[in-house]
Amino acid sequence: MGTDLHQALSALYEGVLGGWNARDGKVRDVRAIGDDAAILRAVAGIVAAGQSDLNPQLNSVQSMTAERRDGQWRIVYYQNTPAAYHGRPELVVALTDELRDAQGDRTGG
Repeated sequence: MGTDLHQALSALYEGVLGGWNARDGKVRDVRAIGDDAAILRAVAGIVAAGQSDLNPQLNSVQSMTAERRDGQWRIVYYQNTPAAYHGRPELVVALTDELRDAQGDRTGG
């Protein structure tokens, strides 16, 4: 189930991001919690309109729970939390760098 599950949930996650303009996400982990349920953990950033780089103040951390029904994976729960990391600016920098690296991986940069 590992690779297939990761691909299926990553595709669902990309669908969630598709509704946003210039948003980049990275799936960090996918874990089965039974034969027909799984949890995805991810991070995302946004390039603000008129800008060319991620705005660290708009980074976020997500979790998604999915269930397989009738052979199709469906989102049951989706949580999006701002990645403010209050008082820990080094974590904001690290997450922004991670997202920039993921952008480069997708664009060949």
